Amino acid sequence: MENLGNPACVQYNDFTGTVAADKSDPGYQSLREYMVEQGHVIDGEHIVAIEFYVGDGRFLGGKRRPSNVSVSVVVSKDGIGKGELRGIRIDMDITDFFMFFKRFVISLVHGNFEKIRGDDLPVEYDDS
Repeated sequence: MENLGNPACVQYNDFTGTVAADKSDPGYQSLREYMVEQGHVIDGEHIVAIEFYVGDGRFLGGKRRPSNVSVSVVVSKDGIGKGELRGIRIDMDITDFFMFFKRFVISLVHGNFEKIRGDDLPVEYDDS
């Protein structure tokens, strides 16, 4: 996970932005529980970072329809990332990945407008 702690970047960075996510509520399977079930995470380890990647090679039959995504997870035994860190990379179905979150928002701005943020870019939405 080369971008750990840094802004995400891709080859051309045509769009850049931010992401925020709320983990799933109790009663729904968490990413950590899934990773334990799959044998990737052991008792006492906590997820401290997640990277989600979709690239050209992740599309079905040459169609621009994502199927599997690459997920990198960093775990720590102390739960705050100050101890020894261990990285795990797995592929999973894109729908399965998003099921681990209650809310997931990605906000991207084209490079031509990157200096314009928030209130500087008044937008009226057509919700029809």
